[in-house]
Amino acid sequence: MNVYDKIMELDDKSSLSSIKKCLFYDYKQDAPDIYKEEYNKEKYKYNPKDSNLINYLRYKILVTSGNNAYKRINVDDFIDKNERNLFVTPKYGFDCDCCPNVMYILYKLLEKNGIEVTEIDIRTFMNGKKTLLDTDTYNSVMHIYSKCRKYFKLKRNIEDNLDKLLSNNIKKLNEKEKILYSALNDFCLYSYTIGNFVFIPKGYNANRWNNVNDYPDFSIIDLQKENIKEEKCEIDNESLEWYRKNIRKLYMDRYIENINYKDFNSIKSKKFLNTEYNDYEKLNKVLSDNIDFLITYITNINKVIILRGIDILCSLNPKLNKNKELSNYRIKLEQD
Repeated sequence: MNVYDKIMELDDKSSLSSIKKCLFYDYKQDAPDIYKEEYNKEKYKYNPKDSNLINYLRYKILVTSGNNAYKRINVDDFIDKNERNLFVTPKYGFDCDCCPNVMYILYKLLEKNGIEVTEIDIRTFMNGKKTLLDTDTYNSVMHIYSKCRKYFKLKRNIEDNLDKLLSNNIKKLNEKEKILYSALNDFCLYSYTIGNFVFIPKGYNANRWNNVNDYPDFSIIDLQKENIKEEKCEIDNESLEWYRKNIRKLYMDRYIENINYKDFNSIKSKKFLNTEYNDYEKLNKVLSDNIDFLITYITNINKVIILRGIDILCSLNPKLNKNKELSNYRIKLEQD
């Protein structure tokens, strides 16, 4: 399915359910066939009838099994043939935040904002020899999932947990744990929808974990540091400067507290808990120690991902700005 084409077919009269098919399209289902024989079993294959958490664990096992267990994806299935020459043929393996379907949508967003892209190399947007941006999954499921495991008596081993969930062999949950499970299950879907895929400076993808544990609360603040290049961060300096100058065009307002900021260094990042935490280590502790805070944090992040996804759809297809059902849905999310 070419999701971009589906988005562009929508209009002000489209039903909310048809819009949600694009908004909540799970890019894990774009994964190509599995080439490693030991994983080529039903147990590991995406199944829309299973929970989002089960499909997430399947995906995580396959993308981390050695050098990735997936075959090379067929780019032609997801983009306009007239723009095929933009894409460098991907290597074996698959990752949602740089799959052709996602990269094509993100390319169209850049094009919409007057940013010329001449080549797309896996997850990198290029303009001639100039590196513009990489892509990333902004909120990390694995990090949040690791905070939730103890409440469901799940272990560290993903394979064991997949078996347990497939056999429905998890502990009986109390009411609060059920709420947490539901929020986490939603998060496992929303994190692989268009609202959670972002532009970042070239090279920051691998270092964001080390610097801020992938938390959105601190990612922009981290990029404001003058000495970020000195902190063992393999970030491309030219791309970093381009990002700082052009962030208004990169659909990050949902993560910014003061959207009328003067310049990049004056940006204040949103925090998603109403409690004191000034760094990612304190946030780690807060989320690890308190199930209520954990539920609230996941719920707030889920909402932001959906709202940012709506922003992206409406930017690509302005007809959706006049869709009353979508407008009411967005207002309700913003007011909750």
